[in-house]
Amino acid sequence: MTLKLTIKDVERITVNVPFTPRCQVWNSREQYQWSISEVVRVTTDVPDLVGYGETMLHYTWGRVPDDAIARVKGRNPADFLGDDTLGAGLQMAIYDLVGKALGVPAHRLLNLPRVREWCPISWWNVDMSPEDWAAEAQEAVSKGYTSHKLKGRPWWDIYAQIEAHTREIQELAGQRQHIYEQQRQIQGSLAPLGREGEEGALRARYIATLGELEDRLATLAAEEQRLKAENARLEEEASKQLAGLTSHIG
Repeated sequence: MTLKLTIKDVERITVNVPFTPRCQVWNSREQYQWSISEVVRVTTDVPDLVGYGETMLHYTWGRVPDDAIARVKGRNPADFLGDDTLGAGLQMAIYDLVGKALGVPAHRLLNLPRVREWCPISWWNVDMSPEDWAAEAQEAVSKGYTSHKLKGRPWWDIYAQIEAHTREIQELAGQRQHIYEQQRQIQGSLAPLGREGEEGALRARYIATLGELEDRLATLAAEEQRLKAENARLEEEASKQLAGLTSHIG
């Protein structure tokens, strides 16, 4: 079946999405322009069929050149699949457009197997001091994130990072004990309550609160697991660096 589709217009939208204040301070050392992106919006002769792409203008393998925009207008987007001369954002929008038109995921257009069905939305920050890393992790957990992408760099003290993570794990343990105490108090108040009238309404609120506390415990457990895994990685990295020094000296 022939895909009869024509690109009508290509719109560039420059956006500046700020990082969190703490992250912005650290980013300003080397990546102060990372918050600037160009969103590419490709419209077609088919109403409501629009493709979107994005170029990080100051951190990309290829910006979208003016001649590429002129070249795709009036053409079938399928003609440009795999064309790296389009630049990142326009090429991404082309794949988005063709995938939507055909009703297929991107991996089908690339003739590759599907790797995953979903991807976690992660809290991100550039390399920081151990104290600020710990503060970022705490803020991430408070906002419901269970995935945190970190930028490790050799100029930070690995052992200081491990100590900071260990302190945070201890703080998480304290939070968990506080939740346990809340649960015990609620369960004690819940037991004598009836199931009708005002007592029934109070019982329902108590049960809802217990559910919220269980969710909080799950979030804490996920963060604790992440910190322990990160400590294990750092300890392995420290061992490798020490082994490398020993080998070099020998």
